[in-house]
Amino acid sequence: VNQMILMDASALQWSQGAVTPVVSSAFVVNLPQGGGAGRGRSLGEMTFMELMATWRRQVERGESTTPTLVQMHRQMSFSLSCVGFALMGVPLAIRAHRRDTNVGVAFALVVTLVYYSFIILAESLEGKPEWRPYWIVWFPNFLFPAMGLWLMSRVENQGIRRSRG
Repeated sequence: VNQMILMDASALQWSQGAVTPVVSSAFVVNLPQGGGAGRGRSLGEMTFMELMATWRRQVERGESTTPTLVQMHRQMSFSLSCVGFALMGVPLAIRAHRRDTNVGVAFALVVTLVYYSFIILAESLEGKPEWRPYWIVWFPNFLFPAMGLWLMSRVENQGIRRSRG
């Protein structure tokens, strides 16, 4: 049993419908085993290593692994999403003028909405393993860098045309 010792503690104790104040120099609180306040942790709260262990147990038991795979792929793709955002943001920052800050903010909100809509879509399809929802979370990580490279080539071509003209 895990225990937490509170030094110079004051607390309220419920006993038979009455509340009694308790003051103690060392107050011992017994903590439940497992995660949280007596409940198991959800897949969204687990670390990647905990998800791997859960996935292995599910494979051994013959259970559906799709929700666990979605969370594992979500964590990995989320870690790499900054590359796509940066590749898209650089050409937009080059083309933007100081007066166009509202357009930049609106574009950032749209990109964020698109990114999270794919994550929500994948999590909503966890019950349909034949659709392979764990691959859906990777789509923005391929879409945004491709768009960024395309925008970069347009910025580069505009710079070449201006220097020649």
